[in-house]
Amino acid sequence: MGEQVLVVHVEAKGAGGSVEVGPVDEDGKALGGILGQGTSFRIGAREWSALHNGRNGAIRKRENTAGCRIPSHGGPVLVALGANLPAADGTPPLATLRHATDALKALPGLRVTGLSRWIRTPPEPPLPGAPDFINGVARLEGDAGDPARLLAALHAIEAAAGRARPFPNAPRSLDLDLIAIGGLVRAPPAPDPVLPHPRAHLRRFVLQPLSEVAPDWRHPLIGLTATELLAALPGAPAPVVAEG
Repeated sequence: MGEQVLVVHVEAKGAGGSVEVGPVDEDGKALGGILGQGTSFRIGAREWSALHNGRNGAIRKRENTAGCRIPSHGGPVLVALGANLPAADGTPPLATLRHATDALKALPGLRVTGLSRWIRTPPEPPLPGAPDFINGVARLEGDAGDPARLLAALHAIEAAAGRARPFPNAPRSLDLDLIAIGGLVRAPPAPDPVLPHPRAHLRRFVLQPLSEVAPDWRHPLIGLTATELLAALPGAPAPVVAEG
């Protein structure tokens, strides 16, 4: 039988925490992968980098599944918003982001309970000649439903703003990234989205606004809060965009 996904639920523990991770065999037994200081572990086919500041997490096996819907344990739905090009109708990026926020408010089963300030950041990775991005994070509460269906709804909002994908990391009129659904962990071979977003913990343009709306959200694989992850990043805070 082929490799299956081991869906895990994370509890923060003190130093010396332990780990149960996949991949798993047909009997549901973990095939290995022990999390240690500064190392990495595998869930299904994807490697996740683990960052720790003297603190380990204990990961308990919750369910052996190939990507079925898992409750989010009451945590927030976190969506990152970004834009650095005008929309299809010429709407400037900041106005597009405000319209996208209104569209998030219309998602069935969810309500927007927090919106960060907007910040300005250069493209990442750098792209010569590309304009800076305006970024923010929205916090939503409620029933997220199927993660794949929620991601499709976000893509539909992007398409309405004229989002094009001519090449990876191209400038865009609107970018909506599903960062997390509470403590849900989701990895291949489950369909997109991968949760938490696999690069969110490395990005200031995500963590700075995320720390405003969900400072205590804890990364379910790394074990650190949004505030702690932000503090671990090098560099200075990104400037806040003046509302106008």
